[in-house]
Amino acid sequence: MNGNFNVSKTPYATSQETTIEKPGRFVYLDHLKIFLTLLVLAFHAAITYGGEGSWFFEEEGASFVTSAFFTALTSLCQAFFMGLFFFIAGFFTLPSIQKKGPGRFLRARFLRLGIPLIVFFFLLSPLSEYPRYYLEQPAPLTFIPFIINSYRHFSSLGTGPLWFVQSLLVFSILTVVLYSISPFSTDWKNKSTVTSTYRIIPAPGFFLLLAAGVLLGLITFAVRLKFPINAAVSNLQFGTFPQYIAFFIFGIFINRRGIIDRLIDSSNKLWRYVSLLCIVFQPVVLIAGGALEGDISVFLGGSNWQALAYALWEQIAGIAFSLTLLRIFKRRFNSSTRFSELLSANAYTVYVVHAPVLVWLAYLALRITWPPALKFLLLFSIGAGVCLLLGQLLLRKIPIVKRLLY
Repeated sequence: MNGNFNVSKTPYATSQETTIEKPGRFVYLDHLKIFLTLLVLAFHAAITYGGEGSWFFEEEGASFVTSAFFTALTSLCQAFFMGLFFFIAGFFTLPSIQKKGPGRFLRARFLRLGIPLIVFFFLLSPLSEYPRYYLEQPAPLTFIPFIINSYRHFSSLGTGPLWFVQSLLVFSILTVVLYSISPFSTDWKNKSTVTSTYRIIPAPGFFLLLAAGVLLGLITFAVRLKFPINAAVSNLQFGTFPQYIAFFIFGIFINRRGIIDRLIDSSNKLWRYVSLLCIVFQPVVLIAGGALEGDISVFLGGSNWQALAYALWEQIAGIAFSLTLLRIFKRRFNSSTRFSELLSANAYTVYVVHAPVLVWLAYLALRITWPPALKFLLLFSIGAGVCLLLGQLLLRKIPIVKRLLY
């Protein structure tokens, strides 16, 4: 680790751990990214064992109750976790452009985002596709001929969960373009105005953010008339992008105005209550809309009240969950330990490599006759451990990988 650190004991460290205070870093956002990365693994493990969604490998035979449970779990995650990823990315984008300049910033983005995306597309994607192909085909090819055939016919290649990386690269390019041509670019480039406006710019209040959630829900509903959930264009589900775009822009705004502390500190208990109400009302909306009949397609998009209700619930829940988590992590997880430093350093690597790891572990677990809930816990825990060990003990030892991912 580089830099000078103030070392002290805190209530959040065990007797064997030393906390590390990093000046100028938002440690709680690092910890929040760790949590969100683990949620991504849990999300895909849930789809593996019956949850609604699209994934490389899905084990058949889940009961209705199991499928409903995992679908509810993925629905709760989908409401906020990728949007919060985009918020954090947006929050750090403008300072990075100001520090490096547009050219160096884009070069760094192409290296850190573009190269892992290419590696996943041509290597990790077919590696993730192979187990399902092997089980479904009566006379499957062995692995190497399968890879060669994938390149020859341009099949089994895709971005997988790195659609996020693909989208973030596009968002970064657009931000640089706007930064360069905006009539306010001179003000944007003046770093001092970030702190100078801190005391005079209020944070958005509860009712303003609630109204924003309603508006975002209506926009999402309108977009899903054309692009329902699970309808993808180049592996991008445009029906979920209103939140991602809004959260990314909001992250830039919050950093630009220097009011993230005000935003979090002013997020009163009402958002916790809203979060609890959203958790309670999720099954109410689904049951009232006919989900118990086994068809949830009406919630995914279309000109019906179920799609409207679900879009409104999803966006209000996304804001409530995000603000609640930001407040919790800022108050309780704002000091680093050696272990959290290890997790933070490997979070991006875990995200990049988790797909083939989860898929192959699920394939190897096919013969295990445990209930899906136990297999989910097994896949999630072992998958997270394998990804971490793969990154820490192997990948970071490779110089070019260390430069890109760490």
